[in-house]
Amino acid sequence: MATSLDQVGMQVWAGCLLMADFLLDKERGPTSGWDVETRHQTDNHTLGRPYTLLELGCGVGLASIVAAWAGFDTVFATDVDERSDSDDKSDSLVNSAGGSILEICKRNVAASNRAGQITVLPLNILKSSPFWVEPGCSADAEECPDLQQFRDHCDTIIAADVIYLDSVSFHLVRRLYTLLMISTPPVPIASNLIVVRPDINDPGYPPRPYWSRRLFLSIEMRVQFSIVSGSAAVPAWDFFRETVRSMNLDRSENDPLRLQLVFHRIDVDSIPQRFDYDRTPELRLFEVYLCQGDIQQDLSFDIGIWN
Repeated sequence: MATSLDQVGMQVWAGCLLMADFLLDKERGPTSGWDVETRHQTDNHTLGRPYTLLELGCGVGLASIVAAWAGFDTVFATDVDERSDSDDKSDSLVNSAGGSILEICKRNVAASNRAGQITVLPLNILKSSPFWVEPGCSADAEECPDLQQFRDHCDTIIAADVIYLDSVSFHLVRRLYTLLMISTPPVPIASNLIVVRPDINDPGYPPRPYWSRRLFLSIEMRVQFSIVSGSAAVPAWDFFRETVRSMNLDRSENDPLRLQLVFHRIDVDSIPQRFDYDRTPELRLFEVYLCQGDIQQDLSFDIGIWN
């Protein structure tokens, strides 16, 4: 890997291609069970609620375009807006000959025949955003239509190969607890998990139900050999995993909701391969969702890097 960190979003990684294969898998993917040709007759469209997906770290936009092809009516392709977020205007991302990541993504979306379904938006995981605010908070008064669409109709989030930098991993995990929470369930609801929120100020008030969105996370385990320990390790993944464990523990002890992130490993070998890439043993795919209370973390989250 000779790609510098400031250029990682300018190319398509294997984790993105795995995500694209998964999105197109009608038996196991996010659109499994959908009849794309006749779903206007389903309860979802009868109620006027479109299938909506949000991609974090969309890069050049391939996975978002594939999501639109797979059947999602509305796709939000989001990534860093380098022109506003970069402190260094000589940054190669800002002054790339092809333009910024978002500009390249917009051109790719425009060149596809799904441009009407995809909205490219700036979203920096390291900075504050109404997307991270818990539903029902005061920030709702300043909502934009895109945010309202996400709040009301989105039950699926994807992120491909975004685990490579510790600072990004830390903030991603920190944001997931509110990003995955739904106060009004979309139809069809992707998960039957219900998060019940007690009213802290009035114990006699009926609990308020919340639902969990689902996040599909793909990652390529980048193995490094440590001269110090004399063994192989996956530092980026190890940091991400330990951050999840630490924040889950903190939430179980200090959060009245006791929200926990649950990871379920998806069998990659069962997904048909349509794109041309090496599907190595280091490629992993997880479904992530919220659960309330003390849980036993899925053992698939702890599987060694060689299994």
